[in-house]
Amino acid sequence: MSSFPDYDSIYRKNVPDSAEKDKVKKIVERTKTSIIKILQEKRISAEVELVGSTSKGTNLKGGDIDIFIVFPQSFTRDEIVKHGLEIGHRVLPDAKEKYAEHPYVFGYLEGHKIDIVPCYRIKLGDRVKSAVDRSPLHTRWVIENIDDAMRKWVILLKVMLKSLGLYGSEIYRSGFSGYVCELLVIRFGNLENVLEFFASSNRNLTVSFGNNNVKDESPLIVVDPVDPSRNAAAAVSMENLSRFRVLSREYLIEKSERYFSRQETENVRIHERGTVYRIISLPKPDLMDDILIPQVQKMRKVIFSMSEAGGFHPIDTEILVTDRINILIELETCLRPGVIRHYGPPAYSTQTHNFLEMWKNREKLRGPFIIGDRIAVEIKQERDFESYIISAIKEKDIGAHLNRLKEEIRITNPGKSASKLKIVRKYLGRTVFND
Repeated sequence: MSSFPDYDSIYRKNVPDSAEKDKVKKIVERTKTSIIKILQEKRISAEVELVGSTSKGTNLKGGDIDIFIVFPQSFTRDEIVKHGLEIGHRVLPDAKEKYAEHPYVFGYLEGHKIDIVPCYRIKLGDRVKSAVDRSPLHTRWVIENIDDAMRKWVILLKVMLKSLGLYGSEIYRSGFSGYVCELLVIRFGNLENVLEFFASSNRNLTVSFGNNNVKDESPLIVVDPVDPSRNAAAAVSMENLSRFRVLSREYLIEKSERYFSRQETENVRIHERGTVYRIISLPKPDLMDDILIPQVQKMRKVIFSMSEAGGFHPIDTEILVTDRINILIELETCLRPGVIRHYGPPAYSTQTHNFLEMWKNREKLRGPFIIGDRIAVEIKQERDFESYIISAIKEKDIGAHLNRLKEEIRITNPGKSASKLKIVRKYLGRTVFND
């Protein structure tokens, strides 16, 4: 491995040491034995497999452990979910349920997070019943196509992406999964070749291993060798792909170790921008991120588009989810005129009578009158942003669970305390080097 930067040192800092490997091995063996015992007790002919990065030797220090219960296809979906959840709760103390395409269980043993996931046994070319069915095939394909040198490069790629806030395919991250990292290194051989690929000037980036049957318009396509019709990188957003392209070029020029450690923004300058901030917040419902975050993102888009339509000239927004959902919006103004002109048809149109009739008994401030060749009236409108956006949101769909909380929406003006707020610092501290 190259000595500049010191890749070996970075690798050693981030890979599990021998003590952790031994500990994880014992946890895996104990957990698998417990699951097998329950399967035998229940007379279920399923198999137990370790999958994911731990099984491939591409896991970072403190990484998750993924154990799959692989059922024959003679079981119904409801049956594998029922058995999977029951077994997970029996094996993991204080286990919780999470939802991918179907529910599964996760918990902790000796500080290590363990997922226990039910899936179906499939062969290459078989049609999947759920996305997780491919995971055992992914594990076998990677093990068959990776060597020890590549494993080290995968670790380094993961460390870089994690440091830049680009690692993880979860909905709130929209970045690169561990599997995609493995595929990229297997395809290009080492880290710098991967970065050269992303630094290229091609608008559309596609990585394949022969067959490519992907019908996908995602910004990045990495063809899944286990299923050539699937884009393994579908989760990667345009923004995150763009950031990685820029940073790949910068790294290849700079070759600095700072790309392998989190760059926290220090001393964010809360300066006078001649704009105003408002924070729209509401209680956070008890939902998994996969369900909650799309609704929060939908609400964010509604707030921005309605602010634009209302004439408040929004600049940008930021999200911070804690015990409440917080959406920051920066506006050119939070006040607008108390009057708005509403135009009707041109004077030559036969619809002018209908317009006059419609406004005959409606409240208006002025008119109907003629402006050029158009008939118009002036009506009252809410002046302040707060009143307008609360009313506008009530008329819009912001997601099934958030719709129920519309009456609890609150809008605050951070004013002089803006510099102390995490969401403002996150907003102003955003750079190409962090998320």
